[in-house]
Amino acid sequence: MEYSTNFHKLQTKKPTKPRKHHRQLRKIASLLRYAEVCVVLVLVSRLSINLPSTLKNTTECFRNFMGSPRFVFLLGNVIIITLFAQSGQFSSNHSSSAKHAPPEPADLYLEFLQNTTIHQKLQLHLSNNNRKPSQV
Repeated sequence: MEYSTNFHKLQTKKPTKPRKHHRQLRKIASLLRYAEVCVVLVLVSRLSINLPSTLKNTTECFRNFMGSPRFVFLLGNVIIITLFAQSGQFSSNHSSSAKHAPPEPADLYLEFLQNTTIHQKLQLHLSNNNRKPSQV
């Protein structure tokens, strides 16, 4: 079977001018934007009246909390939990039978060993390649 497509008959529609309805919607949208700006300005002005007293109360509360032993205790615990989480102790990669097994070497140590053995093999290979042309 042979299918033929005639793309020459396809025509695109010409863009039509925006109707009055679209113009009215745009005017309403711009009017609503101006109303939003006015509402935001009113809210900011109302909140700025109470701003100095709010800042005074918050700074007093924060000063009292910063000087207390609770703050030092919480800060220390946050630091310890952050370090513990970064060390990977929360992940349960080991099974219950592996708890009694000796600890595995660190990833950094394994990477170091792998890099040094690859480097040694590469040096050995390069030295062998350099010797072969001189012997021939």
